[in-house]
Amino acid sequence: MTQSIRLDVDAPIALSVDMWAAIPALVEQATADPNVKILIIHGGDAGAFAAGADISEFEEIYATRDSAAASGSTIAAALDAVEACPKPTLAAIEGACVGGGVSLAMTCDLRVASAGRRGDCSKRLVRARPRIFSLPVGSSRLRKPRAWA
Repeated sequence: MTQSIRLDVDAPIALSVDMWAAIPALVEQATADPNVKILIIHGGDAGAFAAGADISEFEEIYATRDSAAASGSTIAAALDAVEACPKPTLAAIEGACVGGGVSLAMTCDLRVASAGRRGDCSKRLVRARPRIFSLPVGSSRLRKPRAWA
């Protein structure tokens, strides 16, 4: 049985603050459902995994230190939710994967990319060995992959 939990937005390629804010609840929903065996993050019909931040929000997000900090906290909460998901997580990367999309993909346990992938670290995303990589995302701390028994 296949079941999807989708976040549909008007601008499906750029990662808006609202999209980041929705991720923790979606991860919680998938975690609570015993029929969900793996969480797959995919760009859907957008033709890209994620083309980075929604630059139309920059003026508002970076208007003050407080708004920038709030945005950073929202993104960190989303990345933490994916990283802490007790079920296996998979980033299914097609098309562009840059900026925050790289951070999102790196929080997943596994990353699979199509031949048409494009982006900041597309080769590193696919070749990363879970036991040795760490990448600063969302804050100054490093994220470490977990070991599966």
